[in-house]
Amino acid sequence: MNILLKTTDSWDILPYTIKSASGTPVDLTNATVSFIMAKTGSLSPVINKEAEIIDAESGKVQYKFTETDTLLTGTFNAEFQVVFPNEERKTFPTAGYLKVQIASNLDGSQAGSIEEQIVIQVSEIEQFKEDIDARATAVEQAIIGVDLATDNANTAADRANSAADNAEGMITDLQGVDAVQFHERQNTFDVQLAETMSQKVGGGIKAELEDLSANVLGAIEGGEGTSFNLLSIPQDNSVTLEKIAIKNKSTNLYDESESVFTYYVNTYEEGELVYSKNSISSGFIPIEPNAQYFIKKVNHISYFDETKTFLSGTNSAPGDNAVITTPSGSKFMRFSWITPTGEPHISQKVNKGNQELSYEPFYQHIQPEYIKIDKVGIEDIAFSRPVKNLFNKNDVHDNLVLISTGELTFNDLYRTSKFISLPNSNQFSFTSISSVAWYDENLALVEYGSAQTTMTKPSNTKYMRVSVLNSNLDLAQVETGSSRTSYEPFELVVDEKYLPKTEGESSTSSNSDDYESRKAIIEKNAMEYVPNNKDALNIPSYVPQEVSGREHITHPNVLYFEEGWNGYKYWMTMTPYPYSDNQYENPSIVASNDNITWEEPAPNPVAPLEETETFQSDPEILMNGDTMELWYRATLNTDGVLDTTFYRKTSTDGVNWTDREAMFTNLNTTDGEIVSPAILFEDGLYKMWFTRRGVDDVYTMEYGESEDGKEWDMRVLDIDFDYRDYYFWHGDVYKHEDGKIDMVIGCKSNDHEWALFYTYSYDNINFVPPMLLIKPTSGTTRWDNYNLYKASLEKVGNEYYLYYATPRHVGLTKGKTMLDLGSHDKPETEEFFPVKHLRSSMNAYEPTDTFEAFPGDAIVHTKVWSSEDNGWPSLAGLLITQNIWKEYNDTRQFFYPKGEDYFLIRTSISSGWTPWKTIEETV
Repeated sequence: MNILLKTTDSWDILPYTIKSASGTPVDLTNATVSFIMAKTGSLSPVINKEAEIIDAESGKVQYKFTETDTLLTGTFNAEFQVVFPNEERKTFPTAGYLKVQIASNLDGSQAGSIEEQIVIQVSEIEQFKEDIDARATAVEQAIIGVDLATDNANTAADRANSAADNAEGMITDLQGVDAVQFHERQNTFDVQLAETMSQKVGGGIKAELEDLSANVLGAIEGGEGTSFNLLSIPQDNSVTLEKIAIKNKSTNLYDESESVFTYYVNTYEEGELVYSKNSISSGFIPIEPNAQYFIKKVNHISYFDETKTFLSGTNSAPGDNAVITTPSGSKFMRFSWITPTGEPHISQKVNKGNQELSYEPFYQHIQPEYIKIDKVGIEDIAFSRPVKNLFNKNDVHDNLVLISTGELTFNDLYRTSKFISLPNSNQFSFTSISSVAWYDENLALVEYGSAQTTMTKPSNTKYMRVSVLNSNLDLAQVETGSSRTSYEPFELVVDEKYLPKTEGESSTSSNSDDYESRKAIIEKNAMEYVPNNKDALNIPSYVPQEVSGREHITHPNVLYFEEGWNGYKYWMTMTPYPYSDNQYENPSIVASNDNITWEEPAPNPVAPLEETETFQSDPEILMNGDTMELWYRATLNTDGVLDTTFYRKTSTDGVNWTDREAMFTNLNTTDGEIVSPAILFEDGLYKMWFTRRGVDDVYTMEYGESEDGKEWDMRVLDIDFDYRDYYFWHGDVYKHEDGKIDMVIGCKSNDHEWALFYTYSYDNINFVPPMLLIKPTSGTTRWDNYNLYKASLEKVGNEYYLYYATPRHVGLTKGKTMLDLGSHDKPETEEFFPVKHLRSSMNAYEPTDTFEAFPGDAIVHTKVWSSEDNGWPSLAGLLITQNIWKEYNDTRQFFYPKGEDYFLIRTSISSGWTPWKTIEETV
């Protein structure tokens, strides 16, 4: 949107409709809006004032300029900043700015263009011109307008008297002049006044520091409490990446390090990658909506929104030298192209615009002037370093080999490394490496050839790539120095200079550095990257204040509504459980919009305990159309005999609930009781997953269907579960639109703390063996340091939300996948460089322990130990299994025997594990 104004014009109004990235108006109810305008290329605002909300529900706002707002001439960038009732701040437009042009004067055609194209009110006089139906009215309005102009001119400049005299003369001349003549005279006055003010402002008079207020000076210094800090990025997110220029970016947007070889982009089903021998896919490339981009070669392309959710795609992309136009709402694109066998991998190029720009490798550099500390190089911020072997077999391009141009071509006998940043050494030794290519700092080829036993690094070389035969993958090694040594797998350690030193400890290295750095860093990550959330949710309870443990709640079940339901997005049923006192274990309802503030829509408990019953338990909520249903158990304990009935209550607003209705008693009581059902209503049927506690203490997971919720057809689910002495207890399910069922089960154990396990099925028949998902943080003071009892699983956008409980508290952990829970609150920097997630698991072992299973999707080798895998340390101790996700699937294990001054290490290989290697700890 472009706006044209003239200087010292105090009548111009800038109307704007605030819209989201998808183009829908933003609701501004109870919000405040500010208008901010700065000279193009400057961070100093010339306007930072409150704007007027015209229509809150439709997002319409306006800003009325004063004469001092438009004293300067030139091009300005403007935006509206909104502070919402929850104190969230956002700027609009979401990308780019409003462009404001302030000129000395406007001719008639320009004014007409503004009125017609922008509907901006050029002046109060023009605003009323359609209402002028008589000469007297026109004259009256003219006098008012000129008086206003005179006042504004006097305020804007001390010496505008001559302009005011001219205006008064024009008023006299207007007697007997019709409205059209008046309008022409008024335009003449405006032009003269604008020219006068332009001369005053443009006369070389510049503002000095003493002309600035204390607030402005404080803002320049970044002083505490200032509203506009020029020297930092505000915490309210009003500055976005698109609106700052601290990076030098290549014109080429294609990052080769994110290439995915032998896969193409599926343009129909969520934009996922599909295997194809001769295809290459890009990573996610940030783009602007409704913009043109040049792509060197493309066959398939998909577009995604700001959350990387699939929008649309096409498999009929133009091919070579393509120019594409991105759709509305798109923030990322991903594309693929086909490289025939034998043809070298092209130097792919993507640049903005409809013309091809000259090729340059992809880069993003922070400009030196934005680095506070002088002379900070990459060597000063590279906290980790390889131990010895620079070649990481788990971070390679499959089925590709180097050729003489330094590029890659398809060959299914080889694998090629990513770019390896070279350490400070001139000599390198190679073992089982076929070929090597050397590159400069811009990734331009310096030299290519067959790998020799020892090679000297060519001049001006910063990176290398190597190709390896698949048969040599477990033998390949690149190391510094002029002699080859025994093979060790690629391994990163934290440089000891970045580790904290105790008082009196030398800062120089010793033989214990590797031991201490590994142990400290791995154990730290083992606690930081566990799925557990360190904080429990703050959920209100109806239990009286005087009751000890009144804050204890358990057994959560949560429903999420994207557009909200009766004022809330998250609805939870739960039961208070103060120190396991089951007289308070009565189904209650709470709701929230942010998972932070939870409220009681109606007085709790929703289902009070009847006098004829002993206790209630296991509440579950589900939706049947627009009606919420609450199901729960009520139990009468008569001399140790439990008589349990399942009841249902319904509500259309979450406040007013029907009387309870008996649904069924413990079905097939000869087979045992039903506990903790997970229920949903789908396709006219109630569907229920539950645990049955058998009369012989055999616990099974079962499934049932019913048309009325009273008569059920049931069957046992064939889930192979043999994990130590754990057994099924309280479960929950989330069913996807494609039919996939995710199931989280709280499992009990007689010898261990209770834990959560995860399984899934695509047909509700074949389930994968349950895998350990979350364990208690035993040995800590955290809220979840003992029995994990019940969980509730929901999908919010593209993230899993897992609400999990002990018998006293409920917490929330999030993740993109079920095997990535806990990652939600971890720093993400993947827009700048690839992120390598560190995921660790800590387990205490005794010599009698034999086997530990891990999720097959999380670690390549599911066996942590068995008798075939090179034995087991015959000692009690702590085992840490470390796995680096995404680029790496390299798994290592460290075993710390109790009371010993050494540790053991081994690494996964294709056939299992390497032998244990003893590392002495030297003090």
